[in-house]
Amino acid sequence: MLERRLKRLRFVDQAAVVGDRRPYCVALLVPDFAALGAWAADKGLDPDDHEALVRHPTVLRRFQHDLDRLNGTLERHETLKAFALLTEPFTEANGLLTPTLKVRRKAVIIARHAAAVETLYAEGAHRHRWRRR
Repeated sequence: MLERRLKRLRFVDQAAVVGDRRPYCVALLVPDFAALGAWAADKGLDPDDHEALVRHPTVLRRFQHDLDRLNGTLERHETLKAFALLTEPFTEANGLLTPTLKVRRKAVIIARHAAAVETLYAEGAHRHRWRRR
């Protein structure tokens, strides 16, 4: 349910929520680079440099703003405390989607992005702290 709500956000194409047996939930997000690129170009950023976009403070603030608003509509136990933006889309070809186009959460995505997930938890959600309104 939370992943579906995340994918409705303007700049989110794909989402995987991690939180099972963890102190809180975090999200791995693949931006909609077409929408994000148009917005970024208006801000003077290079829309084609995806690696730079997912790390740029202006982009991170944009995502944080949208996710703060989403968190404000969620129950406390559902709220996301941190996120990471990924440049690699989830596809069947790279093994991140099933043949029915469902996200392979535990087995593949978390393993593939283990360093990002561990960093989100190790930082204690201070880097991308989301406030509940």
